[in-house]
Amino acid sequence: MTTNFKKIVNNIPLLFLIIIFFALLKDADLVLKSSINAATLFFTKLFPCMFIFYTLQDLLLNYGILKIFIKFFSPLSKKLFHLDACSSYIIFMSMLTGFPSGSKYVTDFYNKKYIDRNTANYLLTFTHFSNPLFILGTVSVITTKNMALIILLSHFLSNFVVAFFTRPKLYIEKSIPQTREKKSLTACLNDSFQNTFSIVKIVFCTTIFFVVIITLFTSFIPNTYLKTILFGLFDLTKGVTEVNKLSLTMYQKGILICSFISLGGVSVHMQVQSIIAQKKLSYPAFLKGRIASTGINLLLYTILCSCIL
Repeated sequence: MTTNFKKIVNNIPLLFLIIIFFALLKDADLVLKSSINAATLFFTKLFPCMFIFYTLQDLLLNYGILKIFIKFFSPLSKKLFHLDACSSYIIFMSMLTGFPSGSKYVTDFYNKKYIDRNTANYLLTFTHFSNPLFILGTVSVITTKNMALIILLSHFLSNFVVAFFTRPKLYIEKSIPQTREKKSLTACLNDSFQNTFSIVKIVFCTTIFFVVIITLFTSFIPNTYLKTILFGLFDLTKGVTEVNKLSLTMYQKGILICSFISLGGVSVHMQVQSIIAQKKLSYPAFLKGRIASTGINLLLYTILCSCIL
């Protein structure tokens, strides 16, 4: 009985893929349309922000931005989170570039031995920041500028609350890392473009895949609200844009958007797993951070709305 049960469990992924395969054949037009819509959404909403910030941060790193962080931000990061300056750089850049950049920076710095494994896993719990341009741009169109600002503040603050209460008990002094050898601007741009596209292609492929899959499964669901929630749980960008179609108050729309952004969606979780898997960093640490941050985010969002609006 146990052996048969294990066989059934092991074959569930295969069965799921077979169902998807025949669903793709049955609704080819829907697949093509959803793929085009997902690609359009990616290149008009996500790619511009990601490309600019990823390229810029890589150039800054090549030209010695770490020296500035080591000099000016080390006391602050040490006091608040018991972290060194390298970790503060990861936090700062993940805030600017948006997810899944936090996991990318954590993995890169761990690979270069700038941070240890425990620090890397700790950083994964809270360096899940949405790109500010996405919230202040796309979200402000769906809601209002003031509401978008509240969503941005509650999202960022919730991550810092998680960081503060899960911080290491002791600060461990680390040696100052050697910065990269300075290169010509052309060489730096070439390296930056390669590094940028390495992460962009992961985000693009997972976005297309999950938007197509969830579109197929929600095509049989007449309830628009349930569709939007499912979209948000699988791909937050699609879910956030679908919120605009719902007949809800701005406050209620904000609750959904905060939840989608904090949780990240299956698509973002798959992106993070694919990035950190090469160094066997802790995905459960990332997952626990998402769950805790979502609860805190909704609480802060409610408080900020009552105070500001």
